[in-house]
Amino acid sequence: MTTVIVDMKSFSRAPFGRYADDGTGNGEAFRKKFLLEPFTDPDVDRVVVKLDSVAPGYEYGSSFLEEAFGGLVRVEKLRGEDVLRKLEVETKNADYVMEIQSYVLEADL
Repeated sequence: MTTVIVDMKSFSRAPFGRYADDGTGNGEAFRKKFLLEPFTDPDVDRVVVKLDSVAPGYEYGSSFLEEAFGGLVRVEKLRGEDVLRKLEVETKNADYVMEIQSYVLEADL
């Protein structure tokens, strides 16, 4: 059993936007640089994403979360159930967990 830990502070202290045009801390870049490899690696059983290491008071936008996580299904063509099976989101904000799960499920339709 292999676990990959992805800490948001390794990517950006204030991630924002969907695409590269929105800035360097966008959801597409996060997906491609930090999420795609562990989610497609058959030897990885669990991907833990730590969301709370961003700047104090920062709130994630829906465009970032949808592109990063929903994009695994919508763009990268992974199965939603496979993404959710591997994914563990660590955050104090339970709404982010539900939001991410909904984006993955909606992209799988």
